[in-house]
Amino acid sequence: MDYVNPKELMQEVRSCCKRKSELGIGNMLIRGILAGAFLGFATSLAMIVIARVALHCGRDSVSAGFVMLVLLGFELATGNFALLPVGLLAAKCRSANLLRNWSWIYFGTWLEAGSMLSLLPGRNEFAARPQAAPSGIC
Repeated sequence: MDYVNPKELMQEVRSCCKRKSELGIGNMLIRGILAGAFLGFATSLAMIVIARVALHCGRDSVSAGFVMLVLLGFELATGNFALLPVGLLAAKCRSANLLRNWSWIYFGTWLEAGSMLSLLPGRNEFAARPQAAPSGIC
């Protein structure tokens, strides 16, 4: 089993905060929009799977969406809300950069959430009642 020294972990968090706080506006917007898209598609897939297959199968697609966000390096507002104050307290970033990052990532995520919302009306995938999962699935 791997062990990460807590001091090394916090050092990595501080350096990550510095990198995140120095991202350009375009980079933040793209990362925020893509994060919203991946979560929107994962959540829509989960709702369809829950409606058509079973409740316990749908939760896996949302988890897969979060894993894809982390692996692809997208920016999610909640992660920045947790990480960037650590960098501020460690004097690795300025409060202006923190607020700028929070604002643009949040705006990008909500921009994509609005476009995902426009795709949902008129769809009947969610109207079906959940059925028992066929044997061998999930």
